Amino acid sequence: MDAQTWLMFFHIGAATIWVGGGATLALMGWRAARIGDLGLLTAFGRSVQYLGLRLLMPAMVILLIAGLALVRAEAHEFGEPWVLIGLGGFVLAFLIGAIYLCRTGIELGRVVAETSPDPSRMRTVVMRWVAGYAVILAILVVVLWDMIAKPGGM
Repeated sequence: MDAQTWLMFFHIGAATIWVGGGATLALMGWRAARIGDLGLLTAFGRSVQYLGLRLLMPAMVILLIAGLALVRAEAHEFGEPWVLIGLGGFVLAFLIGAIYLCRTGIELGRVVAETSPDPSRMRTVVMRWVAGYAVILAILVVVLWDMIAKPGGM
């Protein structure tokens, strides 16, 4: 396989991990909050911290690097509308994750670490995380459509 094919493989693979992994985590969080079971809520809180740093963050970095390299390899311009929409969506999703979800995750970690965590507080924090990630998923769906349709592309 040539370099372009490998770049596309890594770009699509990373997008799959980011969208699929995040959607799975959000669904797990929603279920845990809906049921209200302290064990599920605690497991979710620990999973978010573990998987966020070890799975979602690397996928985001690989996605960005491979995507930027693909734009150059395929002789596209960074000013093309579909590229700008993709980059804008990435930046927006990244900022929501870095600012809102990170803070929520830190709070969730504190609640999980308490000797006697309050299930209702934990449920509230989990639902805040789920709501924030739902916004990210909506952005990523728009970016996914953009990458397929390439509006304004050559």
